[in-house]
Amino acid sequence: MPNLFDAFISYGRADSKAFATNLHSRLLEAGLKIWFDQNDIPLGVDFQNQIDDGIEKSHNFVFIIAPHSVNSPYCLKEIELAIKLKKRIIPLLHVEAISQETWQGRFPQGTEEAWQDYKAQGKHTVFQNMHPTISKINWVYFREKIDNFEQSLSDLIELLGCHGDYVEQHTQFLVKAWDWERNKKQTSYLLIGEERQKAQTWLKKHFKDEQAPCVPTDLHCEYITESIKNSNNLMTEVLISYADEDRGTMEKIGNSLRRESITVWTNRTDIQTGEDFEEAINRGIEQTDNLVYLLSPNSVTSSYCQQELDLAVSLNKRIIPVLVYETKPNLIPDVLRQLQYIDLTDNVKEEDYRLDESQLLRIINQEQAYYNEHKILLTKALKWKRQNENPSILLRGYNLRSAETWLKVAKKRRQHPPTSLQEEFITQSLRQPPLESLDVFISYSRADSDLARKLNEELQLQGKTTWFDQESIASGSDFQQEIYQGIKVCDNFLFIISPRSVNSPYCADEVEYAASLNKRFVTVLHRQVETADLHPQLAKVQWIDFNKHNRDFNANFHQLVRTLDTDRGHLRSHSKWLQRALEWGQKGKNADLLLRGSEFLIAQNWLEETEQERKQPTANPLQKEFIEASEKAEEQRKEAEVRLALEKKNAKLQKVFLVAVSTALVAAVGFSISTLSLWKRAIQAREGQINALNRFSLLLAKSNQEFDAVVECIRAGGLLKNWNLNTVKPELKEPILTTLQAEVYREGFKELNRLIGHENVVYSVAFSPDGKTIASASGDKTVKLWNREGELLQTLKGHEDMVNSVAFSPDGKTIASASWDKTLKLWNREGELLQTLKGHKDWVYSVAFSPDGKTIASASSDNTVKLWNREGDLLQTLKGHEHWVYSVAFSPDGKTIASASSDNTVKLWNRQGELLQTLKGHENVVNSVAFSGDGKTIASASSDNTVKLWNRQGELLQTLKGHENVVNSVAFSPDGKTIASASSDNTVKLWNREGDLLQTLKGHEEAFNSVAFSPDGKTIASASSDNTVKLWNRQGELLQTLKGHENVVNSVAFSGDGKTIASASSDNTVKLWNRQGELLQTLKGHENVVNSVAFSPDGKTIASASSDNTVKLWNREGDLLQTLKGHEEAFNSVAFSPDGKTIASASSDNTVKLWNR
Repeated sequence: MPNLFDAFISYGRADSKAFATNLHSRLLEAGLKIWFDQNDIPLGVDFQNQIDDGIEKSHNFVFIIAPHSVNSPYCLKEIELAIKLKKRIIPLLHVEAISQETWQGRFPQGTEEAWQDYKAQGKHTVFQNMHPTISKINWVYFREKIDNFEQSLSDLIELLGCHGDYVEQHTQFLVKAWDWERNKKQTSYLLIGEERQKAQTWLKKHFKDEQAPCVPTDLHCEYITESIKNSNNLMTEVLISYADEDRGTMEKIGNSLRRESITVWTNRTDIQTGEDFEEAINRGIEQTDNLVYLLSPNSVTSSYCQQELDLAVSLNKRIIPVLVYETKPNLIPDVLRQLQYIDLTDNVKEEDYRLDESQLLRIINQEQAYYNEHKILLTKALKWKRQNENPSILLRGYNLRSAETWLKVAKKRRQHPPTSLQEEFITQSLRQPPLESLDVFISYSRADSDLARKLNEELQLQGKTTWFDQESIASGSDFQQEIYQGIKVCDNFLFIISPRSVNSPYCADEVEYAASLNKRFVTVLHRQVETADLHPQLAKVQWIDFNKHNRDFNANFHQLVRTLDTDRGHLRSHSKWLQRALEWGQKGKNADLLLRGSEFLIAQNWLEETEQERKQPTANPLQKEFIEASEKAEEQRKEAEVRLALEKKNAKLQKVFLVAVSTALVAAVGFSISTLSLWKRAIQAREGQINALNRFSLLLAKSNQEFDAVVECIRAGGLLKNWNLNTVKPELKEPILTTLQAEVYREGFKELNRLIGHENVVYSVAFSPDGKTIASASGDKTVKLWNREGELLQTLKGHEDMVNSVAFSPDGKTIASASWDKTLKLWNREGELLQTLKGHKDWVYSVAFSPDGKTIASASSDNTVKLWNREGDLLQTLKGHEHWVYSVAFSPDGKTIASASSDNTVKLWNRQGELLQTLKGHENVVNSVAFSGDGKTIASASSDNTVKLWNRQGELLQTLKGHENVVNSVAFSPDGKTIASASSDNTVKLWNREGDLLQTLKGHEEAFNSVAFSPDGKTIASASSDNTVKLWNRQGELLQTLKGHENVVNSVAFSGDGKTIASASSDNTVKLWNRQGELLQTLKGHENVVNSVAFSPDGKTIASASSDNTVKLWNREGDLLQTLKGHEEAFNSVAFSPDGKTIASASSDNTVKLWNR
């Protein structure tokens, strides 16, 4: 806070210099800080600016009344500034009038006539020319030889202290508001945290039984309410809809509302430069509680006002009409005629307006909590729908319970009930399975809200579940406890570094709590700070500098996402066992909350891996204690069960023995001895075999060979199966069942993350069979056709929503496009629309031509597959799926169609639309389906962590188990003998057609980003976030580790002859290697992450695509041949046409560009 003063002394030197000097000295002696021109104006500065600054930074304005000060133009400027700033003004009467003798002493040459003229102008007295504001205030009397100076001084000091806190805060917030105003109202200057709360309390304070010492300025009110708005995710309580001719009334009402700490949205203050006007207004209406409509002849004829009114009605917003000017009833919109309005037309004096203002405030404050919740849920629901029902935005926990309660009450209301979208959003939130953890907790200073909001938005678009206080804390909940709960359930603690955040006690508390839980810290540098100011925990972490790349958000955000994606499995487990340990600790370490059975085995294995591999973050002491206590409890439980079983067995044997002895003692003696001996030896042998298999299984599990562990357990189980399980010892049976359950648990409870529905991007690109035409499909609802020279041939307009897929027929004469507008469209090469295929009731995800080109298959989220001919006739609707169909494929002979669905099945159909088979067996979404080259085998990849192989008769041939997370893709090798599956568990697994696991390519320390077969199918290359490329043979042996990159390797490719490997990295380079792992060349030139690399078909040219917005072409010797510039954002992918003459590049700027060599 800058240097502030208790009072500013304004005086006229001719009458009061000595008095003012003495007063200044006495006030200083009393411990007050006083601005006085003789002491506080440095040499060589602008005199008036210093005075203005002194008034602004003084809590009180003390004006010494004397003829000279009352008639001084300089003192008048000071008074008017104090009034403008609404300072507390304290007048001191010093001299009422001067005599002619005093005047003569100042003007020795003055004549009687001049004196009379001086008097006629009132300059000799304080009464004639006194400023009206000064005349209305009660004065403190300091008249010399009349008033008691000491008593008056005591009264003045008491007055300066009266309501001192309120007056001081007036100055403090005013100084900050001026800084905000002078710095173009940047967000970083707004109030945050406790200071904002204090300002809000100050603004709301009213003096009911006495006069306020000072009142807030309009700037105060705007600054404080903008700070409140910033803390509430830019949501407001009121949007004012008005015609431009009524702007004066709008500003008056806006100021009145802000004075009561009500946040207001207007088009004058809330539309940023360059922002789409209509979109901004629509967002303002969506994110406000009330629409205050200024009713006038101008507004009822304004198309803008009508649009605003219509949107507010459609969103069930509360509308408050305010009649500004008399308006003909027949012109008033129907919806407003039904409402009671506030009438300003009868206002004659200011008191009349104040009564109407009070009425408006009463309406706004009625049921304020309901309308606030209505707004918050509507905003979230709209965001969810616009992001294509992004599951990461759905409500959870306390927020969901609060929304469910709100909905039950809201549905009974007649006025402003919930919208259908709100009901759908809450219903879908209730249907989602509970998440054990979220991905990211965002910790930041409210001064950095703009970046925090953007990060939250973009992370959600990437499918990340975020905890962001402006969205995640429900109204009325305990703020601090919600913060702590948010940190507990998140895998990553993301901290935005800036001068305000590193010095914030709130942020420091969040850092301390996250550190106590051993959370993983990810830091983003927003504004430069002194390293010494960083919390020690933050100083340990290498930050991601968002100032790099000329502050290009996308380039820096790319690195953040890669960091968050590193070692996700470990982080999820860390959060899961942390929450269980905390619950155990909070409930007195209740033994009922300890882990048992398979859960315990998984937690124990996680802890061992974490410690052995020194994974970060490490387990915290409570997690270790919790898992160790669970281990002891498991041992004690098993011992107790063994003892109990033995006691029961002994009791039973005793009973049997007594009966047997009483009936056949003598006859059985000789025979029993030999038989019993053989029987015991057989049991011991069988038990020894089972125990050996089980011990071997546990050893395999601890060595991360889970698939082999299950196999050995199954063998042991096979031996048990031949026995009556009721007769098997628990200590023999229990370990086998526990191990099997552990593997089932491991494969069944991993989180699925799916990224869908990007807006305005290029979703699909395809070359025509003759290579002369390229079709691109986009979220902008169009398909574009281009020639090889990059010239736009046609824009195919007609779809009403994003186009997901585009395909050429085998003869190249027809283009098919699939869209979320529920249709397919067929076009010719001239861009003419041939047919619109209508029939689907929901989004069309995929389109494919049969091999002979005569039939088109489409897959939709209406749960069907439809078959069409080239004339657009619907041939068949393949009904049977119970949920969305994600993928459709023809067999190589074109006779069979396979469809994969989120109903967990694959269905096989013939060309007549008859369901041949339903392939059931997957326990979660089927993500991908593929036919083998000979068409005899179907492979399906699922989120249940498995791949299944089926024959054409629909029989399950094999279930390929081994992955520990979602299987995203499955592919056959070129010779069709090997299946490769890529999973989110950071492995690629190779299988044969018999379903045997050939190899697990496990060696990378972090996620697999890319995998490729060499052209001869003998070598596999994998690229990883551990900065390496690894080469493997078909037997899974690691041939080479290509080390040299200094950051994540994003892409890997083989040359056509298979002799050279190219790797693209986030270290801004491409490296070329031979098959022996030797580094041949490092291609330097990119200024940002290299995302993709490709060889031309002849192998002579390498193309690299980068986030520096370029594609570069290189020869095999590493020479830069050409730099292709033109995209406005990062290049994400690059590809050569089959003849190698054309290069296609796809970019985040929503375009595809074609280049020649």
